[in-house]
This record gives sequence, structure tokens and C-alpha cells, in this order.
Amino acid sequence: MSFKAFLTRFREEAGGDIGRSLIRSFLGVTGILALDACLGLAVAIVLARSLGVAGIGAYGVGLATGRMFSALLQLGLPRLLSREVNHGTARGAWSLVRGVTQFTFATSLGFTLVFAVVTYLAWPAIAVRLPETYAPAMLGGLVFAPLVALANIVSGGLQGWHMVKTAVVGTTVMTTGAMLVLVIAALTLTPGWLTPGRAVALNAGAQCLALALSATIFLVRTLRRTHGVAPTYNIADWRRSMLRFAAADGLMNAEGHIFSLVLGAFATETQVGLFRIAQRAAGLANLGLMAISRVLSPHLGRSFARGDAAGLQKLLTRGAQAMAGSTLVVLIGFTLLGRELLEVVVGPDFRPAYLPLVVLSLGLFARTFFGPCEVLMVMTNQEGTIVRARAIAITVAIGFAVILLNGNAAVGAAAATAMGQVTMALILSRDARRRLGCRTNALGF
Repeated sequence: MSFKAFLTRFREEAGGDIGRSLIRSFLGVTGILALDACLGLAVAIVLARSLGVAGIGAYGVGLATGRMFSALLQLGLPRLLSREVNHGTARGAWSLVRGVTQFTFATSLGFTLVFAVVTYLAWPAIAVRLPETYAPAMLGGLVFAPLVALANIVSGGLQGWHMVKTAVVGTTVMTTGAMLVLVIAALTLTPGWLTPGRAVALNAGAQCLALALSATIFLVRTLRRTHGVAPTYNIADWRRSMLRFAAADGLMNAEGHIFSLVLGAFATETQVGLFRIAQRAAGLANLGLMAISRVLSPHLGRSFARGDAAGLQKLLTRGAQAMAGSTLVVLIGFTLLGRELLEVVVGPDFRPAYLPLVVLSLGLFARTFFGPCEVLMVMTNQEGTIVRARAIAITVAIGFAVILLNGNAAVGAAAATAMGQVTMALILSRDARRRLGCRTNALGF
């Protein structure tokens, strides 16, 4: 089937205007994410050449620290806000939209204040126990964490309003682009100034710039639509969902960053650097999953809120096929040209990252074959299944890591990550069929 024929069939099966909207959104979000991937790769190249393999390893540990703590500070609020705003707009429940917005931001700011006080008091005692190479980078990660959390909350709210492209720009392109500008400016104006810790701090500065704009857009849209509406609250249900989402987000961040920390503790800085570069490059294989998940999320929520089971299934099948196809193309490209690309782009020292890169891309392909399971569970009030699936997947991944890290640590970490992803996809696909009667895989069976 040609690409044009696929788009035509997708549009027809997804339902006329919705199908056309999905295609436009998908192409737009894919373009935005592709631009972000290119900017991210440029940042990785500049940092790799200026910091070296060991420096990239320390930088990766600092960034992983920030992203793991950001999951704790998010408390599941991005997904809660996205779902409740989405369902509220579909049903015309504007009072709940205003209420959940106020609840979300009040909760986030409260926990951020507590985190800042605890970090300020505890850091002197923690810093003296850390390796000198990692301490500045990890401190930068702790500063970075609350900014990432708040940016993700704003992004969730924008997606709930069906402003998917705006949400993606605010959390990806603007942040990565600002980071690239700041890094280049630092290297040009003050040669020798850039260190792993300062590189992480520049991430925090870039995040601030992007957050200011995206938060303004979200608040203006929300206040304009809910002006004069008295807020209503469903705090008991929101807290239950929030805790489940928080657990799921914490496990997701652990899945994405735990091996950088494990390698930092038990392997050399070189192995950490190789794994981080492989992770970053494998993000290209993840473009299809990220783009389609973000585009489908509000439409899946609306179909569920309106009881449209047939429309829900059509969106899932086409989404899974698009995800798997996009990931397969990147996997083939990395398998055939990965070594040469790594050598040309980041230098010959990073050529050993080829095998971890292929293994990570293979795991992502297996995951995308089973479709947008996670976003389906979020938008259909089945978030508890995500927690269970991620907990099992991480347990499986750690079990494989114990066995595989004894050899080539970077390859072992990549293989363990891939096994965890496949395990989670299988569990969620089974749960979608049992709980919702939905078939999520790309073949539709």
C-alpha cells in the first residue's frame, strides 16, 4: 500500500473530519519532534566534543537525577490535568475544568516549595559523600527537576485542550533550541568554562525560557474559556488518580534513567557515555511513538467520553500501524549505517555505541508494534494497570541487568532496557483486550 493510499484509508476509517485533523496533527507533531531530535543531536554533538566521553557520562548522571526527581514532583499531575480537561471539554463541564486546573497548580507549587527547602537543607551532607565528578552535575539536576515537572504539567493541560502542537513545541523544540544557543554561547564567549555541572545548569535555564511562554498560553486559554465559572472539585477521585499516575511516572522515569545511574555506580564513565549516546540516538526510533501518542491522546479520550467504541478501535489500529512502520524504518537505517553515523557525527571514540543503539531500537520497534497501550489506559481511567505493568517490566529489566552488566556494560544495559519495554507492551496489550475489549497491536488481532 502506498503512503498516499494509507493516509486516505486512515482518514476514511478514522472518520472524515477527525481523520483529516489527525493526519494534519500527526504530520505537524512529527515535524516538530524531528526538528527537536535534530536540535537534540546537535546539542549531544557539541557536548560530546567539548566534554569528552567521561564528561558526557557525568552530564548524563546529572540529567538522569533531575528527570527522576521531576517524576516525584509531577505527582501524576500532567496526565490528570490532560485527561480531566479533555473529558471536561468533551462534556461541557467547564466548572470541573477550572477546578482541576486550580487543584493541579496549587498542588504542584506546594510540593515544589517543600522540595526546595529539603534540598537546601540536605545538600551539604549529601555532596560530601558524592564523587567529585558527579556532585556538581547532580546539584544541577536537582535545580532542573521542578522546572521539568511544571513544564510537563503545562504540556498536559495544553494537550487536554487539543493544543497538541503547542504543547510539543513548548516542551521540546523551544527547550532544546534554547539549550543549543546557550551551549554555543558559553563555548564561544568563555572557552573552558563548560563543565558537566554547568551543562546541566544550562538545561535548567533553557527550560525556564520555554516554560514561561507555554504556561502563558495555557493560562490565557483556560481563563478565557472558564471566565465567570465557579470551580467545582472532585478531589477524592483526583487524588486517587494522581497517586496512580505518580507511581506510573516514577516507574517510567526509573525505566528511562535507572541504567545511567546503575552504570555510573558499577561501570566506567566511558560505558555511561556510550550508553547515553546510544539512548539519545535511539530517540529517533521513538519519534513515531511520541508523535502518534500525543496526537491520539485527546481523540481517544473524546471517543471514550462519548462512548464511541468503534471509533476508539479504528484509532488504535491505525495508530499502532503508523507507530510500528516509523520505528522499523529507523531500525533498518541504524542497523545498516549506525557505525558510520556514530563515527561521523560524534567521533570515532563513540563507535562502540553501535550495538547498544541497535538493541535499543529493536526494543522500541517491539514496543510500538503493540500500539498506544499506555495512552489508551490513561484516557480511559485505567491508570492502575500502568503501575502494575511498569513495576513488572522494571523488575524484569533489572533481572536481565544483573546477568548482562558483567560483560559489555553498555550493551547489557541496552538489552535489559529492551526486555523491559517488551514486557510492558505485552502486559498492557493483554489488559486492553480484557478490560476494554480493544485490540492494540498493529495487525489488529
